[in-house]
Amino acid sequence: MRTTWVATATITLCLMLAGLSAAAASSPATSPRLVAPALVRYVDAVGDPLGGVGPDIVAVTVSQPDPESVSIAIEFATAPPLGYDVAAGWTDMLMIFIATGPAGIVRMPDGSVDVDYVTGAHGANLEETLATGAPLNARDDLRMGAVKVAVDDANLTLTLTRTSLGDPERILFALAVGREGGAEEASGGDAFPEFTETEPITHAAYWFATA
Repeated sequence: MRTTWVATATITLCLMLAGLSAAAASSPATSPRLVAPALVRYVDAVGDPLGGVGPDIVAVTVSQPDPESVSIAIEFATAPPLGYDVAAGWTDMLMIFIATGPAGIVRMPDGSVDVDYVTGAHGANLEETLATGAPLNARDDLRMGAVKVAVDDANLTLTLTRTSLGDPERILFALAVGREGGAEEASGGDAFPEFTETEPITHAAYWFATA
């Protein structure tokens, strides 16, 4: 399934961040299966948004709240995790790419992204999502009800059911967050793991626990 990642005139959401260590980015083919639900935490540099002012990812934690779900918790440098300003005309946007097949997350020659699933959030509708308890608006095969969101200070957590992802043994994932609209000089963002809009997309891996 091909998903085109459209950039606005003021910011491209494919931005850079600090890279993973070799151990953290181990090949899915050689990663061990686990016998109990695991928590994996990745740390990103503070103060590295590219292109101006924007959200700054400082850590990503992946875990299994229960055997049938997976949570991706993103810690930002400041609260709220995703902001917006109606008067200035900007909103922060988070996108999460998730691959379950062997091809991973593939950058196509035209700049689009070939990936199994995409989900995310906008700062402008995050408050409404939290107030109503409604799930995030998700793309592709992640339909309404498949993704839940929670915010705690500067932390944003998305929880997905394994069945919504096809009940995989592992997922490969990458995140990007950026500021859309507003003044160009005030638009920046971050990504995890490090990649640019012209390079192959680096991913992190998470293996689900066995029964």
